[in-house]
Amino acid sequence: MLTKMTMRHIPPIAVALVMLALLVAPSGCAGTGSSDRRGVCLIDGESKTIYTNGQWALQEGYVIKLVQIDLTGTKAWVVISKDGTDLDSMIIHLHDTGRFTKSIDPQERGLIISIKALNISKPAEEAILLVYQYSDGVGATKGSISIASSPEGAVIYLDDEYKSQTPGTLIGIPPGSHTIRLEKSGYDVYIETVHVSAGAETTMSASLSVSTSIHAEETHDTGEEPDNWQMTPDAATPGSMTPADAAMPAPVPGAALTIIGLMIAAIIIEMKKRL
Repeated sequence: MLTKMTMRHIPPIAVALVMLALLVAPSGCAGTGSSDRRGVCLIDGESKTIYTNGQWALQEGYVIKLVQIDLTGTKAWVVISKDGTDLDSMIIHLHDTGRFTKSIDPQERGLIISIKALNISKPAEEAILLVYQYSDGVGATKGSISIASSPEGAVIYLDDEYKSQTPGTLIGIPPGSHTIRLEKSGYDVYIETVHVSAGAETTMSASLSVSTSIHAEETHDTGEEPDNWQMTPDAATPGSMTPADAAMPAPVPGAALTIIGLMIAAIIIEMKKRL
């Protein structure tokens, strides 16, 4: 004979076990196929194309960097860092999965990041990665700054320290105010103060102005001749430039005058003989 079951018929220990399972079960991120202990799901199976030396900023200050692709295009070398410090380096084969774990307590490690290589291309120097991320329970202690400029290729200085060139992302930056200085030949120096928060990315975009000194030089050097200058012949330097008010006609050589005088004298003597 069947009877209706109520909460009074369920052993208290069973209820406690069910409640505990619900509390520790991760929300999402069920597709990793890993039995490692996992925390709160932060990234639930997101894919992205990364180029060689490119970076993918995850949550809680973690960053994935694609360092190199092998010649056969079947393996990708990636580095995982947090707050600017490298934590792990791994070689991931095409269609395989690499896992980064972290000590949760002295006796157990927990899965933090799972990376699967969906595609790897050596000619394009790129890899398509599928990522799952779980909270490490600590969170980020530093932030990042993404910097772009027009035109690109400006040198980036963070608090007077050289970092890279635009466009670029600076990671592992302590929270607080920081000074960004951009320098590019032919353009005015650009300076901006930005605020960085732990676990967040600060974005800034700068439009560089052409240097005023360059404008002055272009205006002065027009390539036109001054009004009081003209081209006059010069025996030493043909076509040399001389001020118009200083230009003088070339003198007639003395030898030429002597020859002309002798010729005139000879003509006069001959005419007197005929008379």
